Order: sequence, then structure tokens, then C-alpha cells
Amino acid sequence: MRTMNTNGFAIVEVTTLGDQSQPRSPPVDTPVDLLAATRKLGMTAPVLGLSALGLAACGGGGNPSPSSSPSAPATPSGLAATPGNNQIVLAWSASTGATGYSIGRATSSTGPYATVGESSSTAFTDTGVTNGANYYYVVSASNAIGSSANSAAVAATPVSMSRIQAARFLAQAAFSGSDNDIQNVQNQANGIDGWLAQQFAIPVNPSGQLSNVAWMQANALISIEFDTTGVQSSLWRKLISSPDVLRQRMMLALTDLFVVNTGAITLNYRGAAAAYYLDQLEANAFGNFKGLLLAVSHTPAMGQYLSFLGSIKANPVTGTSPDENYAREIMQLFSIGVVQLNLDGTPLANPSDPGVALATYGQTDVLNMAKVFTGWELNAAATAYPGASAATDMINNPAGSDTTEKYVLGKTIAAGLNGEQTLGAAIDILMQHPNIAPFISRQFIQRLVTSNPSPDYVSRVAAVFQSTQGDMKSIITAILTDTEATSDVLLSNPQAGKLREPVVRFIQWARTFPVNFSPSDAAAWAAIGNLANPSNALGESPLQSPNVFFFFQPGYLPPQTALETNGITAPEFGVTNECSVAGYMNFVKKLVATGIGGVPGNYSTLQPLVNQGGNSAALLAELNVLVAAGQISAATIALMQGALDTIDVSSSTGSNNRLYAALTLVMCTPEYLVQK
Repeated sequence: MRTMNTNGFAIVEVTTLGDQSQPRSPPVDTPVDLLAATRKLGMTAPVLGLSALGLAACGGGGNPSPSSSPSAPATPSGLAATPGNNQIVLAWSASTGATGYSIGRATSSTGPYATVGESSSTAFTDTGVTNGANYYYVVSASNAIGSSANSAAVAATPVSMSRIQAARFLAQAAFSGSDNDIQNVQNQANGIDGWLAQQFAIPVNPSGQLSNVAWMQANALISIEFDTTGVQSSLWRKLISSPDVLRQRMMLALTDLFVVNTGAITLNYRGAAAAYYLDQLEANAFGNFKGLLLAVSHTPAMGQYLSFLGSIKANPVTGTSPDENYAREIMQLFSIGVVQLNLDGTPLANPSDPGVALATYGQTDVLNMAKVFTGWELNAAATAYPGASAATDMINNPAGSDTTEKYVLGKTIAAGLNGEQTLGAAIDILMQHPNIAPFISRQFIQRLVTSNPSPDYVSRVAAVFQSTQGDMKSIITAILTDTEATSDVLLSNPQAGKLREPVVRFIQWARTFPVNFSPSDAAAWAAIGNLANPSNALGESPLQSPNVFFFFQPGYLPPQTALETNGITAPEFGVTNECSVAGYMNFVKKLVATGIGGVPGNYSTLQPLVNQGGNSAALLAELNVLVAAGQISAATIALMQGALDTIDVSSSTGSNNRLYAALTLVMCTPEYLVQK
């Protein structure tokens, strides 16, 4: 048996073992307008699936003659099992003369069946089961005379959520979900929490997955001057093939926040520097946000990109002063933002002038913060290989470090501290600022779940940020388990969800239909390349941002649109225009049919569905779950099926063409592109 969820309607299919009756074929000569019918019934949500309704005719004219003497009750009929989270609900038809029922359970259809409960009614809930395990049930009736034979057996497998709900969750937390991934979520004893615990337990760089620096060393790429191909290849390898998919999803979100452009790094060994930067994001993705800020602030890639590498204390004689670039960006972009916020992310009211937002910092704060980032330089002692100093933490040189007293955001950093102590004190000030929790929480919500989170959603996550002092596991859990992430009610809310980030769409395809790249095949991963060109690729690519503000900004309102009119932020629309839409569609068409770098996707699980039942309905239904988490409406499915069924599938070429066309259509339909 299996369970499907279709926009809030649960459909349970139960296999009755031993039932030899043949299904009745439905009439085919009476067309029905399903959409019109649903409107008449008052349904506003699209109908994505219909269950068959069996009507049994009752024959005969009178009541049966009463038996001449009492007897044991008849064998129960109509046994049905409905799976739930760590439970299975059983129901059956009443047996004449029964005063009670006994429920038997087995792990095999042939038994043996052990009694797991008694019931005086025609229902029983078995809570002694584990999600993902298959169970078989029979029920017998009894009275004072005796007991009946066992009913026909039914099978059921308890799951934490429906297939569509699991696919939707994976789209938020893990780019995508193959059928095995979906089953893994469903089979978790504790649902989403169990899956999260499983992912949190995976070590950094799990078996078979080297760190970015180690992988580049193994492939003789670490010491190539001015080259960034190696680190780009290593990053794609991690995003697409590493089993710690939640960490990789967060790592991509962190590259959106802590922006570094490999092409703009002028270090000789820029690839090594970028690889080390990525390794630090991975190592701290499940740690503490303070640890993230400290780690990023030590990387040569960030030091050079935002120009505080080599910055030294002010010299009144020469008239030089510390570089202000990173001092400004660590406040503006990486921690507290420019406007004072309430815990729910809304601007704090200005009692002096309601029309002017209250600033979080001023130029004096920038000047003093700039003193913190003085004296930082490459570690010249790192000489294990050419470029090693770019692939390790910067160190602080006391000769260039400003040790005077500093005033930042109303707090004092004492004089006489060394460079490391001064940096730690500055990060502590940022972590204590009331803005950091709502400012960072809102951006993480935007990357994973919805572009325009409600103030209540932001407030709930920000409260967790505050209470845990920035514990990343707690923040991630709060985001992904919130009702605004999991509730089916929001599927019909036009303000919910987000435009899928172009890079996420590509990674979803590569993970759902895995390309057969070996993790060690540097040449294969290099074939993916830079996908930032909007005319023939995605208009976005990791580590290729045009500036420190990334490809799109968290507060972006698409101009001259209903979104702008209603104040609905939609960051990903910042890379959406006529050119990028056409470029994406052409890219997807080629990607689906030929793969990436000449390596196609693996569609083996889809091939049997291409013409199942003589049409493409089963193929589209599966793609709707795997790719779109059930969000494509029945009307759109019908339009696509009408086109796909015209493709001749009598040859393998035709069969492939139908499959490629189906996946391309799904990945280009607006109902997929807007992730709910």
C-alpha cells in the first residue's frame, strides 16, 4: 500500500492480500470536466488525483432466516489499514453476532500472526510500529460461542509524512529528493527531526569526499597560479555528490551571504585561497554563527577580496589610515544590516521622524571597526607547497596592528589587546547586537523556504538565534520545522514560497537524476564550468558574483510589478529577465537531453513510466512528485500530457524524446519555478 497527499487530500491505497476479485473498468464514453466539477463542489484547489469509488449493488429481497441455534460470528470483512507517523489505524466491517475482535500482526504475509490488541468496536490503532517497516494485519471476531477465522490480510507501512510532503521538505533542505531520498524521510521515526539529526551527525568531508583543499592537492590543482577552474570543479563536486546534503545546502546559502568572487581575488594562488574559504564555511555550517564570522574573517580569500589583507594602523606621518572596506561590510552585509530592526525583522520606529529609518551604525563605527582589521597578513610559515599560505588562516602582525582603545556600536574594545583578542572582542559586539538575530535569520529563511517570510516567522527563528547564541543547528531546525515551512495551507497562499534559485534548479536535476561523475574525476567536474551567463546558462554561479552584494539582494522588489506594489520581497527575481528566462529554457532543454559535460542524467527509474497505460500520465505524475513536490496543477498536467502523447514512442529514440520533453516542460513551468 502507499499514501499520497494531493493538496491536503490524503489518498490511501491498501493492498488486500488474498482478494482475487478483478477491478471493474470505468466507463470511457462520458467525458467529465473535472475543473468545472470541482468548482461546483466549492473546491478552490486544483485536483491532483482521484481515488476510485467502488459501488456494490445489494441483491435479494428479504432478510436471511435466523439460524436455528447460536453460533460463532462470521469472519470480519472490509479490513483496511491507514498508515500514520509511528502508527497504523485499522478499521473493518462489523460481524453479525460479534462481541469483540482480536487483531493479529505479522512481518510476513504468511505469518505467524501475533495478537497485538483486542477491540470491542470495529477499529483499532496500533502504535507499536516503526516508520518504514512493513506490517501485515488480520482480524477475527469472537463471542461466547467461539471465534471466527482470520480475515483476509492487509499490509501497511507507517510513514512520518506523505510522499509529496517529504519531497517538499527535501526541496527546502536538500535541493531535491530522489525516490530513495523521499522514502528515507518518510521512514524516519521522528519525521523531519529524525532526518535533521541524521544529517547533523554526518561528519565534515564524509568517506569518499575530500575537503576542497585536499581534493585540489590530490589532483595537482592547488599550486596552479591564478587558476580558479580547480576550485570551481571541487565546489560542484561537493554540491552535487556529497552525502551531507544539508551541509551543502547551507554552504551554498553561506556563499550567498559571505560573498567572495574568485575572479576578483588577486592572490597568485587564488584557487587555493577560495578552496580554503569553502572548507571553512563547511566546517562551521553546523557550529555557531560567531564561529562563522571568525572563520570567514581569517580567510585570505575574504581578506584580499574585501581588501583588509595588508591593512595597517594609521600613520600620521605618511597620512595613511586603515582600509574601511571589510569593516563596513561585516556590519552591513554579514551581521547587523543598516537599519535597526525589531525581533520580527520589521524596522524599528523612529520616534523623531517616522519617515526616516534608524541607522544601525555610523562612520565613527566604521573607522573604529577598521582598526580591528589591521595587521592581518598571510602566514609566511605555511610552506608545505606553493600556495599553502593562501590555504591557511591569516595571522596578525603586531607591527601593523592598531592596539589603541576602540569604540564600536556603543561598546568599548580595550587598549592593549593583541590582534586576535581585538578581533574576538569586535565579533562579540556584533553577536550581542539586537539586529543580528532578525537580520541573519530572515536571510536564511529566504534562502531555504520563502522569499517574503512573515514577521512572526522571522520572530520565531530570531528568538531561537538569541536563546542559543547563534547555534546553527538550532536555527536551521527552527527554519525547517516551522509551520510556515511545513503547513499545506500555505500552498494556496500567493505570498508564500520563493522563486527557485537558478543554481538550485541545476543541482536538483543533478542530484535527482545523478550524473555518473566519479568524485575524483577532475576533468569531468571541470566540464560544468561557470554557469553565470544569462543568455546560455543560469545567470548565476557559485563564487562568480559580480560584486559583494551577490547576484540578488534580500530586500529586492521587482520594479513595476504587483510584488513591488504590495511590498513583497523576491530576491531571485533580481536575475530574472527576458534574456535569462530564454537562456534558462534553452539550457534546461540541452541539460535534460545530453547532460552536463557530455554525461547524461540517470533516468532509469523513469523509463518504465514513459508509456505506462499507453500514455504519459504516470511519467508526469512521478515527475510532479520528484521535481515539483506535487505543485503542478491538474490543468497544467493535462496540457503537458496532451502534447507529450503526440510523441511516437514505438522506438527507443521516441521514448527518450517523450521523457526529455516531459522533464523539460516540468522544469520550465511556473508552478515548478515557484517553490512552495
